[in-house]
This record gives sequence, C-alpha cells and structure tokens, in this order.
Amino acid sequence: RRFLNCVRLLIHKKQVALCRPRSCGAGTALWIYELRKIRPVWVLLLVVVLLAGRGWYVGSSVGNMSHYEEALYYTYITELQDLTPQERALSLQEEQERMLAILYSDEAVRQQFENGQISSAEDTAFLDLFHKTRADYIVLERVMEYQQYLERKSKSLGAPVDWIYSSGYEKYFDLPSDYFLYGALILLCFQSFSVEYIGAGANSGFLQILRTKKKGRAPTFRAKICLYALLASLLGVVFRVCGYWIVSNRFEMSAPGATLCSIPAFSAVASNISIREYLIIDGMLSVLAAVLLAIVVCRLSYSFQ
Repeated sequence: RRFLNCVRLLIHKKQVALCRPRSCGAGTALWIYELRKIRPVWVLLLVVVLLAGRGWYVGSSVGNMSHYEEALYYTYITELQDLTPQERALSLQEEQERMLAILYSDEAVRQQFENGQISSAEDTAFLDLFHKTRADYIVLERVMEYQQYLERKSKSLGAPVDWIYSSGYEKYFDLPSDYFLYGALILLCFQSFSVEYIGAGANSGFLQILRTKKKGRAPTFRAKICLYALLASLLGVVFRVCGYWIVSNRFEMSAPGATLCSIPAFSAVASNISIREYLIIDGMLSVLAAVLLAIVVCRLSYSFQ
C-alpha cells in the first residue's frame, strides 16, 4: 500500500510538472512570450523565400547598364560631367554635326559605289559606320534632351542643377509597390490573434482568465500590436534595402548628394532636396506603410476571432 501511495505521488508530481509553463516564466517580458508564439523559424523561412522572390522580380524588371545603348549613354554622361554647361552644349553640338554628316552622306556614297568610284570594301565599311552612327545618334538625342532639360530647370530655379547619371535612380524610384512585403506582412500578422483561438491553447481555461484579469487583455493587446508593428518596420527596411542593393549592383548610382530635380522624372520638384534626403523619406514612407498594414491586419485578426 505504501508503494502504491508513492507511485500515485510520483504520478501527481509528473502531472503538475507537465502542466507547468516551461517556455515563459513569471519574469519573462510579455512581448517575448508573444514573440515565441509566432514560430520564428517558420517566419524566418517565409521571409527568406519572399525576399528571394522580391530580389528576382527587381532584377528581372530593371535590367542593367551592360546593354550597348545604356553603356554608351553612361559614357557620354561621364565624359561631359566635368565640363561647364556652355562647354557641354558646344561638345554635344559638334558631336551632333559629325553624326549628321555621316547620316546625310548615305545617298552620296551609294551613288559613288554605283558609279564605281569606291570599292565594295569601302562601301561595306561605310555601311557599318552608317548603321553604328544611326544607333549612336539615338543615344546622343537622349543626352541632348537631358542637357536641355537641365538648362530649363536651372533657369526656373535660378541656380545650376547637377549633371549626373540618373538611370539607376529612375529605375529604383520607378519600382512598383512591394507586393512581396505586403504578402509577408499579411501571412505574419493575421496569426497575431488567431493563434489564441486556434491551436493547443484554444480550449484551455487560460483565455477566460486572461480576459478578466486587470493586466490580462489590454496589456496583451498592446504587446501584440507593438510587437507586430516592430516586425513590420524591420521587414519594411529589409525589403527596401534589398531593392536598392540589387539596382545599385546593376546601375551606377553615384552622387547621392545631387539635387533631386537632376532626375528628369522629378522635374516637378522645385526645392533643393537632395537624392539622399529623398531616399530617406521614401524609406520612411515605405516603413510607415508596412506598419499601418500590419496594424490593420492585426485588427482584422482580432475581429475574426
């Protein structure tokens, strides 16, 4: 009998030990306890997959500057960068005249070949030069349009505007909304309150106690909102940096201190705000949008309990 009593006592102690919370002691912060509920390993795996999808999408949509036209445009911009606006305009005019002379001589060279005045090799060499010049002239027109834009903008602002290679910034700022980030936030935040009603603890009596205690429902609600808002801000920064890193590896993105209106896409800007300052504002707005979406999704999760 004494042996049976000892066995019962051991079984009772074992049951008490199993029922005792192991992952969160009394001194554990509430936000840490909530963080453990979101299954960090699975969340990290999800974020990595969606981040890889974001990187693939950005890389496939922006292209790169290794294409002939873009590389030639970059060459023109860098060669003219150290010149004054007057010297730049004169250099472009001379280059335009040289190209037009080649393009307008096509008919004359063809007539010379038909009259036997030049050989077949000379005609072939001219045709190669003609087609190359025609392709280069399209790029030159793009450079001249940029030069004329800067002249107009300088006159309207009453101050010189920086001459920069802006293709990389244009590609970055032209990226569409980050649906990969929004998808990650929805999948992450929708479980914020549903985890309390779906799972092992859903049928326990702890939820009833949590609702009635003074430091139960309201602090838990605030802890969840703050935690998911913090996670959303971190994800917003990570996804934004990912996009910038990929574009900067494919395009030259120098001179961040240049005025924002140096980029033709921001021709409506009338202030002297720099590209760097706008990058910071753009990043802050992206993070704010992520936090607001996280709060909305958490509120929906609370409503659908």
